[in-house]
Amino acid sequence: MSKAIVQGFIVLATFAIAIFCLTQINWMKMLHVESSLQKLEESLGDRVFNSLRLDADEIHGANGALDSMLHKLCEANNLENTIELHVLHSDEVNAFALPGNKMVFYSALITEADNADEVAGVMAHELAHIKQNHVMKSLVQQFGLQFLFSAVSGNAAEAFSSVTQFLSTNAFSRDMEKEADLIGLAYLEKAKVNPAAFVNFMVKLDSIQKEEGLSLYSWLSTHPDGIDRSEYLSEKINPDKSHYESIISEETWSDMIARLNEFEK
Repeated sequence: MSKAIVQGFIVLATFAIAIFCLTQINWMKMLHVESSLQKLEESLGDRVFNSLRLDADEIHGANGALDSMLHKLCEANNLENTIELHVLHSDEVNAFALPGNKMVFYSALITEADNADEVAGVMAHELAHIKQNHVMKSLVQQFGLQFLFSAVSGNAAEAFSSVTQFLSTNAFSRDMEKEADLIGLAYLEKAKVNPAAFVNFMVKLDSIQKEEGLSLYSWLSTHPDGIDRSEYLSEKINPDKSHYESIISEETWSDMIARLNEFEK
């Protein structure tokens, strides 16, 4: 038997085995599991966000500027923009991702920034968490699927309190945080936003927190080693790239800050 015929039989046998394996897979079951997980994620996101709103009012007036920032980041990086943005009134300097493609900013984080590009850095970081599916990976690892399904199927107030606390404080591992840092930096570069603004923002928050001993700077305190992070991010910034643009106009930024300040009155 010639070598060509033997090779032909091998190819046909491999193909037949592959077809057989595919026919043995219960695709309906797999699709059902995927659908169930998606519904779980959406329900978790809704329930957690609703629990956050019990303690903090939502500020709708700031969404327009943030939506513009998000649109620019997604468009420049060819990302599907499925993110649901929310701004909550709080003295806590924090921002975090929730299940179901939700992203929450506390008003104090925005007003603490000197410009829109600093906020864009935080947004790019949280966007990376969402796109890398860090949120659900962390929740499943921390609580387990059975716990999460039980939580959304009942009225487990304590369960959601634990999930909310986890997501708004120390949800991600050091490796996930570094990955989100580096991917977020790449998002900024592609959107022509100077990533140095993000690094400067981290350094500033780290300095304020250490000098004043404040516990309200949650976004920084729940992320590992602020100075170390700024150093490895600075090493990744392209020193030859100088053509950057502000992610939104100064007028749009000033209008958002004015709306947030008005909400304080």
